[in-house]
Amino acid sequence: MNKLLLKQALKFVIVGSIAVIVDSVMYYFLSKLIWVELAKGLSFLCGMFFSYILNKWWTFSQKKRSFKVIFKFLVLYVSSLVLNVLINGIVLSFTKSYLVAFFTATLFCTFLNFIGQRWWVYKI
Repeated sequence: MNKLLLKQALKFVIVGSIAVIVDSVMYYFLSKLIWVELAKGLSFLCGMFFSYILNKWWTFSQKKRSFKVIFKFLVLYVSSLVLNVLINGIVLSFTKSYLVAFFTATLFCTFLNFIGQRWWVYKI
């Protein structure tokens, strides 16, 4: 595996981990103030925004501004969200394990998001 790809993959995992923490913390605090569903939606958006900014600037070193990049990022994340929910449901129906289903869906979508961002959104 080439060094740049490995470095970007490691940064991507770090950013994703922090984005999950941002999502979780925002969800915790927002759920005390507003409807749980709205809190989860807003917390997901906060994590997604954090992920976009850090992956754009740090992971993939993209400095230029582009609405096309933002649009591609949103298409990728919405697709990933849909796939995450579908994979989670399918794996859960077979394994009856929430943990296995969660991690399978998360790993698959993490891989998809990395590939999508590296070769489609930011075209590196």
